[in-house]
Amino acid sequence: MGRLVAPRSVSVRLPFAWKRAAAVVLVAHLFILFGLETLLGLFSPQPPPAQLQMGPVSFQMLSERAPPIQSPTPQPFPGLSQIAQQNMLSPPVSVQAPPPADASPAGQPPASGVQKSSAERTPRPDELPGVGGVALSVFFGDHAGNTPIAKGSIEISFPSEGRYQIRLLTKALGWAAMFAPNPLFAETVGRIGPGGLQPERYTHRSPRGREEVSTFDYDTGKVIYSSLKEPLPLEKGIQDRLSFMIQLAWMLKIEPERFAVGESILLPMAGRNKVEKVNFTVISESDIVLPGGVIVPAIHLSTYGRGERVRGQIDVWLDRTDRLLPVRIRFEEARGQVLDLLAVRNP
Repeated sequence: MGRLVAPRSVSVRLPFAWKRAAAVVLVAHLFILFGLETLLGLFSPQPPPAQLQMGPVSFQMLSERAPPIQSPTPQPFPGLSQIAQQNMLSPPVSVQAPPPADASPAGQPPASGVQKSSAERTPRPDELPGVGGVALSVFFGDHAGNTPIAKGSIEISFPSEGRYQIRLLTKALGWAAMFAPNPLFAETVGRIGPGGLQPERYTHRSPRGREEVSTFDYDTGKVIYSSLKEPLPLEKGIQDRLSFMIQLAWMLKIEPERFAVGESILLPMAGRNKVEKVNFTVISESDIVLPGGVIVPAIHLSTYGRGERVRGQIDVWLDRTDRLLPVRIRFEEARGQVLDLLAVRNP
């Protein structure tokens, strides 16, 4: 009998093209992870490259008649609250006309004939968006032609009189979930007083578990960052990376004349590690088309055009049909990376 010979081990070599494709996928999803980590941290201390030319934001307008983008029916997941899950499957709530300027809420004395500006006025409950949330789809890059990499929600509540809480939660989908297994979480809590929202604590937790906290100390006039050794000055009317959207919505409701196309609203903002005054310019008052072909009338504000001091760009579209809550939020970093968040609406 002949000897039994052990079979040789067979090594399989992947073609170079396959290796290159795998490398491209890996790099792309690493970019997604970094994008999710800096979702609300666009104010970098480093200026953009000198050769960067930032053009106007591209967005889908009704007049462009862009073909609707088909998106799958959203499926709830445990990280979202019942409010957000219900909003994912329900139509938006229509905005009722605000009461006359001289009207007062029940149980309160009538307002005086002279109306205070937003810098001095304390918001009434009927002037704020009210309890509720907006379900979101998150895209890496502009949403047109892309597939969502995450889903989530923005929710606002008022735990007690004169107090507010805003939360943002996103959870990665598909391939992105391998690189960002944990949800991205951001929360701001504070009080409601003269000038609108007054943030007291902002918390940002990245998909990799890194947490950053900003504390607003109004007694000492300082913003204390967990990531910085020294506090930064707290300016009057300051907002954080979540509260600014609700602050703008309130200002739009009580001072609509300030939001004509071309006008600018200056807000002090506490970014990731910097406090600066941010100029929000009213770009347009027009309809936008959401994935699925849903048409929403909105007002578009952008930080585009801040000159040499630009640290990235924020665009927000406030929904005229749903309590002036954001229907789209677009973040663009100085290097050009874009995250696009859109409200989920069924046709």
